[in-house]
Amino acid sequence: MPLHRILIVDDQQNWRDVISSLLASDGYEVNSVASTADAWRLLDNKSFDIAILDVRLVDDDPFDVQGIELLEQMKTRLGDRFPIVIMTGYSFEGLEKNVSNRYGVKAFLHKGSGKLRNIKEFRSLIKNLLANAEND
Repeated sequence: MPLHRILIVDDQQNWRDVISSLLASDGYEVNSVASTADAWRLLDNKSFDIAILDVRLVDDDPFDVQGIELLEQMKTRLGDRFPIVIMTGYSFEGLEKNVSNRYGVKAFLHKGSGKLRNIKEFRSLIKNLLANAEND
């Protein structure tokens, strides 16, 4: 099995660390960044098999954009090269339907109470998305 590359974009260090550790322990190459500017530096120089984006990104760069804007930019510039998982600690009410319809995102991850709600389900989600992407 080839080594899959995963990009994580989240402004919260603890989430980047948790998700990176889980995915690295499953044998994936993981790159994690806190801002859209850093994400584009990687996206412009590396290929990825999946991206996990936080809905809300907050950083010190006044020109930086939020996660949904990054998603929009990625879809415009990169098309559907790889699956994208949207991650949020906020309510999914309306988010899933709107983002799914507009951007074709099929996977959502809820950051509940400071931990992943279901680690086994998360690992399965990533594995299935990668398998489906290989079959397309």
